[in-house]
Amino acid sequence: MEIVVLVKGVPDSEARVSPTADGTALEVEEKYELNYFDELAVEEALRLREAASGGKVLALSYGGGASREALKKAVSMGADEAVHVVGPERGVPDGLVTATVLAACLRSLSYDLILCGRRASDDDAGVVGPMVAELLGIPHISSVVKVTPSQKGRILAVRDAGRGAKERVSCALPLLLTTQKGLNEPRVPTIQGVMKGMKLQPRTITLEELGLPKEALSGRWRIAAFREPPRRPPVRFIGGKDPAAKARELARVLREEIRILS
Repeated sequence: MEIVVLVKGVPDSEARVSPTADGTALEVEEKYELNYFDELAVEEALRLREAASGGKVLALSYGGGASREALKKAVSMGADEAVHVVGPERGVPDGLVTATVLAACLRSLSYDLILCGRRASDDDAGVVGPMVAELLGIPHISSVVKVTPSQKGRILAVRDAGRGAKERVSCALPLLLTTQKGLNEPRVPTIQGVMKGMKLQPRTITLEELGLPKEALSGRWRIAAFREPPRRPPVRFIGGKDPAAKARELARVLREEIRILS
């Protein structure tokens, strides 16, 4: 089975992220990691390859330096090959543009199954996977928590339908699956895998080589502004040694200042 995993590099959970002074962009510390849901997709692809005792896992990403970091992690986990479609280093990519670019690249690749994360931890849009499937004209199953290959060229998947419900879906290949938490536990790369990832020189493809028209890359998203979330008010301590007096003061603050008691 030939499997392609769509991966994305996202800011590290400890990276500093803040809006620019004019609010038109984000300043992100240069620390990136493989998106968690895509990590589940890589792990599942490796398990399917191992269960079939053969096949190939190819990691594909579109973007700048963050994509290179994502591909390194995928290869360190065990992916056989990596393809990097070179995109902008900065900015928030339009989901439809990303899907269009990935679909155009996939048309030149051989695959039976495509895996990708249900959503990315940075934009939390969750639209790229389904749009890639639609552009390729293949079916997709979303939020998958269990995958079982069939001998008849079909995949049996269990998907999270929300509110604790599960759905069993059977579908013929080629097929795209988006992965949900609970599908598996991603492996920790071996030392040899880490070294392989560090030495990675992925196959690079430019947007010009894909031959996409300019209108397909213009995007439809328009960012109005980025703003920091409201800061939490400072903690206020009620002093004193008399518990009864402190309780009365707390009740007064809740009633007269915060106004959550009548």
